[in-house]
Amino acid sequence: MINKKRTKVSVLNKVVRKIFKVKTVDEARDLMKKCLESSKINAEDKQTMLDEITQITTLEKIHQYISNAILAYEGDRVV
Repeated sequence: MINKKRTKVSVLNKVVRKIFKVKTVDEARDLMKKCLESSKINAEDKQTMLDEITQITTLEKIHQYISNAILAYEGDRVV
């Protein structure tokens, strides 16, 4: 029997490609909200992220936000 090692994947990594494919900021925001609400992310962090994405007004800023969030999760945060 082969012992497969499970790799931990961020919930944001699972949705990032979909977010980069949507055409409007509202679609991206809704997709991120659904992703976050169903995740096991710490409740405080989750609420912070939901509050922040609600304030974002452009698709490019949503792309930037999710990219930075993934980097932060992986420990490669850019200040």
